[in-house]
Amino acid sequence: MHLPETEITIAEILKENGYSTCHVGKWHLARWSKEEGILSPNPGEQGFDHWFAVDNNALPTHFNPVNFKRNGKCLGKLEGYSCQLVVEEGIKWLQERENKEQPFFLNIWFNEPHRKLASPPEMVANHPDLKPEEALYYANIENLDNAVGKLLNTLDQMELSDNTMVLFTSDNGPWRTASAGYLRGKKSSLYEGGIREPGIFKWPKFIQAGSRSDIPAGFVDILPTICGITESDLPAGRKLDGTSLLPLLNGEKLERDQSLFWFFYKSSPSAVVRKGVYVLTADPAEIYRSNSHPFDQTDQDYLKKLELNHIQLFNLKTDPGQATDIAKDHPEIREELKSELFAIYEEVMMEGPLWKYLPVDPAVKSIPDGTNPSFLSSKK
Repeated sequence: MHLPETEITIAEILKENGYSTCHVGKWHLARWSKEEGILSPNPGEQGFDHWFAVDNNALPTHFNPVNFKRNGKCLGKLEGYSCQLVVEEGIKWLQERENKEQPFFLNIWFNEPHRKLASPPEMVANHPDLKPEEALYYANIENLDNAVGKLLNTLDQMELSDNTMVLFTSDNGPWRTASAGYLRGKKSSLYEGGIREPGIFKWPKFIQAGSRSDIPAGFVDILPTICGITESDLPAGRKLDGTSLLPLLNGEKLERDQSLFWFFYKSSPSAVVRKGVYVLTADPAEIYRSNSHPFDQTDQDYLKKLELNHIQLFNLKTDPGQATDIAKDHPEIREELKSELFAIYEEVMMEGPLWKYLPVDPAVKSIPDGTNPSFLSSKK
């Protein structure tokens, strides 16, 4: 993955508004080369004062990783487990900040429980009735949980808990089917099992403890939410897909201008839009199969010509497992969500920095070939 430097991050916004900023853990937004060092952008170029990170997975496993960098410097082999190492780095940064009165943004992206797994043997032993790989997996989560607990205890000790908002969630569903429960799909799927994740907000000064909400939200909402909390201006000159969740956190009604949207061209379904209890899914005529995990030229060529069709509609209130397509029974809802999905998809494709996308003319069913423009990486 690659994050263009022209993108505006939460860290950049908060830094401009007087916050100190730190990123620890996974930074799956750039390729780092052993020969060339760090290939831009790194966390320091995206608004973080201090960073301690790997470009993707901790290697060779979570235990004693060898590929962490601190502010651009290779650290070599470290002793310990990745989740504990990144939390300890974050705690050290919090404790050693020069200005303890300055508001802060600490961004922690864990490697666990992504493969390659490594867990403390004593935690693995807590699951004697499970198969070895399953015991390793659950021990991995236990180790991560302990690391998070260590961070929260530090906030208590530093008397920072009351006015610090802590957000804990995951980026996708589990790779183990059983973890998704009754939901259809798992990691890499755009069915609910692959995209529905619990989100936990802790902010004693503002959010009532124990309160719950079943209103859906997404990562696209985090930036406008934090801008709302800190009274920071939203980035100008660009369209945002998310909505501030401040009303929701305060127990009020949330009004969303644009429905939630997901797209992953290697999955079936490939595109999803959600509005209220309804989810509409779409697929191309043929699902893309790639032998390469990275995004490369063949992926770009495929996206230039991708045309979504095969529409299905589900009611998540009555059918959370998405077993029954109700599109024929609700043609008006189908058409409304189909129009919105196609409009958002077209907008996303037009903004793609790596290819020239031209909408498919329904009458022609083809797309003119174009030359890929150079990748723009200039700072805003």
